[in-house]
Amino acid sequence: MTLDVGQLGAKVQTWTQPNGRELLKRIVDANPGADFETIYRLFSDQCAPYFPEIVRYWLVNNYRALIKPVVSLDDDAVQVMKREIKRRATKMVMLDWTLSTGKKLRHCTGAECAREGGWLLRVSQKVPADATVGNFLCEDQVRAIWDEDK
Repeated sequence: MTLDVGQLGAKVQTWTQPNGRELLKRIVDANPGADFETIYRLFSDQCAPYFPEIVRYWLVNNYRALIKPVVSLDDDAVQVMKREIKRRATKMVMLDWTLSTGKKLRHCTGAECAREGGWLLRVSQKVPADATVGNFLCEDQVRAIWDEDK
């Protein structure tokens, strides 16, 4: 089996070295609570070695958008998709939800949930930053947070 490192957009960015996203994460982690302008200044000061890949990331996304525009969904289609996602979610164990980090929700910390955003931001408000969700919330509590979006 061949590993697909991608050819488009952000997927390529995660496999290139040096990686601007890793630099940004290090800066954000080292400066908790810093505002956007502070992060921008710190990133700008350190990004010279990363600049060619940052430009490639921008270029790939914008070039592909110009030659092959993304299909836009109308509001009705988006609502149908949201209902289907919620219907499927009611059948799954929420604590077994796999986040973008590759970890199951039960093994993620409050801080990791906050970084994910969306409904997981509300989970992070109930779990200390260094505590894992599975040690702090039960399945019913997580589902109740999910259900607040309905």
